Amino acid sequence: MPSAVRVAQIVGVTASAWLSGTIAFASFGVIPALRLAPTQVQAQQWEKVFWIGASTAPPLALMSSLAFGYLANQASKVPQALSGTAIAPTTPFYLLTTSAVIIPAIVPYTLFLMKNTNNKLHAKAAKYRNTIAGEKNIEAGMPREETVEGLVSKWYWLNMLRAVMVGSGAAMGLVAVLGNW
Repeated sequence: MPSAVRVAQIVGVTASAWLSGTIAFASFGVIPALRLAPTQVQAQQWEKVFWIGASTAPPLALMSSLAFGYLANQASKVPQALSGTAIAPTTPFYLLTTSAVIIPAIVPYTLFLMKNTNNKLHAKAAKYRNTIAGEKNIEAGMPREETVEGLVSKWYWLNMLRAVMVGSGAAMGLVAVLGNW
């Protein structure tokens, strides 16, 4: 097997698995700790987590996608990778192609499906940036879904779906890589 294929296998699987774990940890590891902070601080901390993810996730998604795309191209050149059928979704070619598409799909998912929640949280962070942390009842009377707590809860689940998307791509890529092509 060519060394470029081995490198692409390692990069594709490792980068996508790491990205999935990082995205998931932002929800199940960071958000519970963030919820212990006062509302004003919570909004600021969420925004920091957001910008860290925004600067690291797209390049990793692209790197994984390119690696899996290259591997799909290589698999299409190997007859046994196509299992002799027109459409066999378990063959390495189809698994790798699906991985190459689903992983970077987190970018449009974030831009379109999470945009409203993200924008509201960014607005809260800006609004509370110069307030006194711990000020009581700062969001009293607001519907829960419009409070920092409610928006962070919604973001938690939207973000977990991103982790599942990338994790699914990583799993399909791993299954394909462990195949005999």
